Amino acid sequence: MAGAAMLLMLAGCEKREARAPMREQEMASAPEQSEPGTTSESRPTPPPPAARPLPREAPPARAETPRPTEPPAQREPDDTAASPTQPRQVSGEVLAVTGNQLHVLSAAEGQDVRMLIISGTEVRVDGRPATLAEIREGGEVRATYEIAEGEPIALMVEVRNPGAPREPEEQPLLDQPRIPKSDD
Repeated sequence: MAGAAMLLMLAGCEKREARAPMREQEMASAPEQSEPGTTSESRPTPPPPAARPLPREAPPARAETPRPTEPPAQREPDDTAASPTQPRQVSGEVLAVTGNQLHVLSAAEGQDVRMLIISGTEVRVDGRPATLAEIREGGEVRATYEIAEGEPIALMVEVRNPGAPREPEEQPLLDQPRIPKSDD
């Protein structure tokens, strides 16, 4: 802050010094005007520039203060800069599981979508938590992934393996068996 005040003070002094010679030049080059009935010899000569008081100047506007070239706080790189897209979803059929990659044939686009399965990926098979090894080719899959460092990374994978029973739907309350009341 003190450095900025010093810069402002120096800038103000430079402006004043630059203006003083200009005023002297203007006075020297301007033809002397005299009032009617007087001669230039009778007019008093102006005091030398050093003896004249300088006009008071308004303080410089805040916009004139020099700005630092760097922001005050350093930003740390975040993962969103590497991942410009929002999480994406794909639904389709499991084509293959190789190593830590899942290959999905997208039902909507008919394309092979490959994604990495990492330790933080949530994997569910037939409605329960599972590992990548439990996923079977031909299974019905729904996955959420994001692009990080140019690679699709799976966030969540849900698979219904072929031949797995469908999840039972809840019976409506009216169709449920009655529980007899006990007489206490």
